Amino acid sequence: MDQYWTAKRRARVYLARNYTNLWWVAKDILDSMPAGVAQVCGPISTGGTGSRELNCQVFALAIEYLKKKGLTVFDQMPFQDQMVGMSKRYAEKNNGAYDQSLLEEFYRPLFQSGFITETHFLPGWEESTGAKWERELVTSLGIPIQDFPKRTFTGLVKKAHALQKIVNVL
Repeated sequence: MDQYWTAKRRARVYLARNYTNLWWVAKDILDSMPAGVAQVCGPISTGGTGSRELNCQVFALAIEYLKKKGLTVFDQMPFQDQMVGMSKRYAEKNNGAYDQSLLEEFYRPLFQSGFITETHFLPGWEESTGAKWERELVTSLGIPIQDFPKRTFTGLVKKAHALQKIVNVL
C-alpha cells in the first residue's frame, strides 16, 4: 500500500463526516509528499467502464503504472468508500442529484492547493461529470494535462477485468 497512507490517516478518513474533513486528510498526505505531485483524473461514478468497481480498479492500476514510471502520484482511492457513502446519502435526499459538493469541497481545494503539478486524464473522461469539471478547473488553473495513452489504458482495463473475475470466483 502507498507509503503515505498510514493507519492514522485511514482512520481519519473512516471517521470523516463530510468532504471538507476528507480534504484535510488529503492535505496532510500532500504535505508529506515531495514537490511535484501527479493526479489521475477520469470516470469513477459516472462514465468509463459503466461500473464503479471496475472504474476504481482501473484508476488504482493507472496510479500504480504512473508510480512505476517514476512519478509521485496522489492516491485518492482510499477516499472512495467514504465519498460513495456521502454521495449516496446526498442523492437519497435530493432525488438522485449529483453531489457537486464533492467537487467543490474536496477536489477544488486539492487542485487549488498548488501540490498537484500535473494531471493524467484517463480515456472516457468526457463521459464523466466529475472528470469534465476537473478538466475545466485544472485548465483554468494552468495545471498541465496529459491524456493517458489509450493502448496502455486498454491493457489496464483488461487487467482490471481479469482481477474482477478472480475476486468473483473467491
